[in-house]
Amino acid sequence: QAQAAQLSARFLTRFHYDAQPLDDAMSAKIYADYFKLLDPDKVFFTQQDMDRFAPLKTKLDDAIWNEDLSAPFDIYNKFLQRAVQRMTYARSLLKNGFSFDGNESYQYDRKDAAWAKDDAALDALWRKRTMNDWLRLKLAGKSDDDIRKTLTKRYTNYIERVKQLDGDDAFRFHRAGDGLVG
Repeated sequence: QAQAAQLSARFLTRFHYDAQPLDDAMSAKIYADYFKLLDPDKVFFTQQDMDRFAPLKTKLDDAIWNEDLSAPFDIYNKFLQRAVQRMTYARSLLKNGFSFDGNESYQYDRKDAAWAKDDAALDALWRKRTMNDWLRLKLAGKSDDDIRKTLTKRYTNYIERVKQLDGDDAFRFHRAGDGLVG
């Protein structure tokens, strides 16, 4: 995989119709695109995670040339960890259901939103996200028990899909831009 990444870099920087240098600027673009592919709605990573990974922003080019893919794999592994954490948390919220007595809102389109500050802010976001999932099914006429079963199955299936991913998937995911969450 590391050799394939380096060969791809050589091809794109020399032979591609719009050859681009694999430099710090391209590294920053790869970095940004990778996070957009992994977490386009900004619901898994926190700002703390982003701060932790920020030094990699201009180092991915060097890593590719040196056949060192540890940085993208570190990011990917954190994504896997966060995805399981979030789905587990969402499932835990289903036990008690939700009260819709308050005046809350949920920002469904989060492409341009800021990253959640920390785990507590991510918990608050996921409570609203899960509550939104519940409400949508409730408005569709489902009973609370049916909603609980449907969402438990949805979140459990997501965890199972994430846990089945391996290093080859991480490389394919980065290379091809495949998505898991839409």
